Amino acid sequence: MSLYLYLLLAALIGAVPLTEGIARVWTGQNLRDLGQGNTGISATFRYVGTVPGLIAVLGEAGRGIGVVLLGHYCGVDPLWGLVALVSGRFLSTRGAGVTNVIWGLAWAAPWALLGIGLTGGTTWICSRNRVISRRLGALSLPLWIGYTGQAVYSAVTLGIVLVLIDYTLPDE
Repeated sequence: MSLYLYLLLAALIGAVPLTEGIARVWTGQNLRDLGQGNTGISATFRYVGTVPGLIAVLGEAGRGIGVVLLGHYCGVDPLWGLVALVSGRFLSTRGAGVTNVIWGLAWAAPWALLGIGLTGGTTWICSRNRVISRRLGALSLPLWIGYTGQAVYSAVTLGIVLVLIDYTLPDE
């Protein structure tokens, strides 16, 4: 499978309004009409309930892990799939895709996830600023990913995309 087909498939997987669909099936209401219009997992827990929130977490985790597994199977850097996944999610449902990335990284590079947490946590302890610590944590991904050569570009791109989404959706 070529890189382009993989990216297209990952973006389409991200574009599926999974969390909104779970909320609609559970309550019959549109998640966008509840609360502030956020369609994320936290809104599902808050406005729909614990069980659908847990189902949404599992579904979103499955998307992140699935895209990583598909990338490994196809011989493509799975971080490019996570970039496409969160981009597709953001462009179609205005969701951030943070859960997708966390679970995808937990499967692909758990040490990088720990490093991001360490960077963000240390920044928060020093500055007490959640926004700065989130963004520096995301931007530190290339330092922790352990890739060399061309593959580091996917880590840089993923960090930048997450920060840009954070600028647009600060409540995520």
